[in-house]
Amino acid sequence: MGFSIKPTRTITKDQVLNTFSELEIYIHYCGRQTKMNSTFTSPLHSDAKPSFGLFKGSSADVLFFKDFTLGESGDCFKLVSLLFNIPYYESVEKVWTDMNGEGIVVPINKVKNVFDKIKAR
Repeated sequence: MGFSIKPTRTITKDQVLNTFSELEIYIHYCGRQTKMNSTFTSPLHSDAKPSFGLFKGSSADVLFFKDFTLGESGDCFKLVSLLFNIPYYESVEKVWTDMNGEGIVVPINKVKNVFDKIKAR
């Protein structure tokens, strides 16, 4: 009886953003309607009137969203955390998995625990 564990790694925001642009991430989750400096239909709720926009931050080179109906704003990872009701740190892994097609990241301590159990048999 055997099984294998897929090698994993911890994904960081920098790794995600070195692979995909923020705009690509927004397009992936908001659809092709996504444009800079204009409002469009919000991915967070039903819109009768477009209430969602993307803009560059003034102090950093970050692409932010703003939902004018809900009052929510943030970066692309916060949007994903709101869309899927997950913590911010999980949104980084979700973006990587959704856009890259790789498996979910497993913390190295969990992998070590599995190997320890196998060795004990």
